[in-house]
Amino acid sequence: ERYGDDDYGWNSDDEDAMEIVAQDMEMSSSNIIAAEASSCNLKENFLLESVVQSGIPENVVSMLTSLVSSLNLEPIPSTTTTGNGDEVDSMIQVGIEDVLSKVGMCLCNMITNLKTWRYTASETSSSSVNNNHPTIELWQLVCNSTKSAKDANCTKAVAGFTGVMVSLLRCDDRRDIILPILGNAYLNWMILLLNPLEKRNNIGSSKSNTKDGVVPVSEEQEEKEESLVNAVQMLGILCTQSHTLEVDEAVCKALLSTLQNNTESTTVMVWNEILSTIMDIYGMDDCYNDVFCKCLVLSLLEGSLLPQFRNYIKQLLHEQESTSQRSSGSISSGIANILRETALNVSRFIKYKR
Repeated sequence: ERYGDDDYGWNSDDEDAMEIVAQDMEMSSSNIIAAEASSCNLKENFLLESVVQSGIPENVVSMLTSLVSSLNLEPIPSTTTTGNGDEVDSMIQVGIEDVLSKVGMCLCNMITNLKTWRYTASETSSSSVNNNHPTIELWQLVCNSTKSAKDANCTKAVAGFTGVMVSLLRCDDRRDIILPILGNAYLNWMILLLNPLEKRNNIGSSKSNTKDGVVPVSEEQEEKEESLVNAVQMLGILCTQSHTLEVDEAVCKALLSTLQNNTESTTVMVWNEILSTIMDIYGMDDCYNDVFCKCLVLSLLEGSLLPQFRNYIKQLLHEQESTSQRSSGSISSGIANILRETALNVSRFIKYKR
């Protein structure tokens, strides 16, 4: 039976045959893609295993230990200057900080990708955990590195190391090992990371620049912003796992206080992360709702925090529209959409918690 009056009509049997051919082609294509993916995975696994066997990860850790120990030394007086008048020891400090930042990025990549490294191998997640456990050893090294970098005013290094801490806590196996050792000392220190370096640099001593909105962000400020966002993420991970009421209340007060103090370090992206974290913590069925009520979270969100967050978004969008060339304080359309979505989610969260 033919369909249509043109000379190029086809029989129903021909159509069935064409479907079979199409299916065969699709299966063949899928098999090729799967084979290519398998080949890529084998090559990638071989490469990553070669990296582990070469000892590169251990050298990165050794480099971190050596560089951090140099941060704990007393600074050498600046008696030598370059032709441009720059102090030599200041240039050395910047160089060390830059290397430390790169070491932090390397550690993040190794934690995420190296499955057979002694610090990340699944077999290291044994039930008998002590301070000699590889994961605990790495965690303590990174924490001590963060403290030293913070004391030395190395904002870029602090941002990198707090990123490593977040990477460790996001790995299920690593997090299950780390969380049991996070006592009050660690908690208090993680909360202190919400105020990185700003008092030492006299940043935020005047709030006149931030009451009406967010000021343009410098490179140093971006590094502080990254550190703050990482600190908030760590506290969020801690409070979305099993934890005590005391821990919950301490974290809740710290997050709210960071928004209410509203220094220059509290950029709109920090606001976004804190609001999202609050929703994650208190959107759970088994959350500490007594803490939520005691800290007046709902009334603060509804009365001041959400309106202020919306004003920040509007100001940034207005600055972006009124500036022909993108300034350091402007935001991309993708980030703008994320901020709008967070504001919308907070509005829905308020209705949910009423």
